[in-house]
Amino acid sequence: MNVYIDVQETILYENGTPAEGVHDFLEWITGWANCYWLTTYCKNGDLTYLHSYLNELLAPETFELIKTIHATKWVIDKTEAINFNKRFRWLEDSPTPQDILKLKETRTSECLVNVNLSERPYSNGYKSLLLAFDTPSFKGL
Repeated sequence: MNVYIDVQETILYENGTPAEGVHDFLEWITGWANCYWLTTYCKNGDLTYLHSYLNELLAPETFELIKTIHATKWVIDKTEAINFNKRFRWLEDSPTPQDILKLKETRTSECLVNVNLSERPYSNGYKSLLLAFDTPSFKGL
């Protein structure tokens, strides 16, 4: 399965502080899924800026996990980078109306996992997000 991951308000707070438990979450998700960045930090497919940015904010062992996540390319809408022919989940804090429409058109709305650390912080780190992957809609992925 593919997992598309945003950065701001998804693994980092808006001020750049890493979310509690982000290392454990990334270790878990990169251990079983094909992970891709779906962020403006590397929308052209070049990870140089994103890696430089995250290297300053994350612990070295977490940064090593970051390096296993692939880049995506898109121009206007993030959904341009999603492979709708494969099962996927998209971790995003604020999908655009166009992206939501594309998910509806492709009948994949349930694949969007709304993550917004400022609006809904995880009181126990990413454990609650991990549990979300264990709900009936995520079984058998």
